Amino acid sequence: MRDMNIDERLSCLFIYYNARLYRKPGAINDDGATKKATALALRKFGVCSESLWKYDVLNVNKKPPPEIYRIASRVTVKPLKVPRNINAIKTCLANQVPVIIGIRMGSIDGNEVRANNGYLRRLDPNDPCLDEKGYRCHSVVPVGYDEKAKHFIARNSWGRNWGLDGYFYVPYEDIMAKNLVNYPDGIWSITEIMLRTSHMPNVGRLYVPGYNLDGQRPRQLYTQILPTLHRRLIASVTHGYWPRSSFFHK
Repeated sequence: MRDMNIDERLSCLFIYYNARLYRKPGAINDDGATKKATALALRKFGVCSESLWKYDVLNVNKKPPPEIYRIASRVTVKPLKVPRNINAIKTCLANQVPVIIGIRMGSIDGNEVRANNGYLRRLDPNDPCLDEKGYRCHSVVPVGYDEKAKHFIARNSWGRNWGLDGYFYVPYEDIMAKNLVNYPDGIWSITEIMLRTSHMPNVGRLYVPGYNLDGQRPRQLYTQILPTLHRRLIASVTHGYWPRSSFFHK
């Protein structure tokens, strides 16, 4: 909540519960959440601090009490839909806008990733049976990129002992392979946490020169972009202001 001068940890359990509730109202199971549902649930329900609704695996399917919802509803977010486009992701990173991508994990063993110089085991993008083989999509956060090596640097959520101190590399070509990413869910971000008003924030869509989610050139490039920040994002792509070498946002 740094935009409101509140630097505290947010409740992962509150976010996870409501993402599942938004996607599939009714019985809640520990069966994962989509990025789209997470972003839109944050907009609808808000979020509370970790101290108010602490992570406890025994409460993973438990609904938070009404008082927690009341406190969380004081804030909302501005979601941003990002095209599955290499330039779009790099532009967000260069402007310190985090994005989440869902990729198939060819390796879940961190030792295997280290032995493979930071890369996951390569999967066949034309294999129609990846789900049946257990290669499900998992959400990770790109934090930088290496233009020479043509890969993103991504942070996993399995601790610092996994992979390269918790990080690994995702080749650009894997991002563009429909069967190796969570293609229907897309790529989402949150550009701002803000105090709630009577008007629900619009969902922003970032358009950049090139190809969008469906592999076609966008019919109209610069529409539905939230002001100020998104104009900067577009300018970064248009004029090539992103860093040329790999970088991390700390």
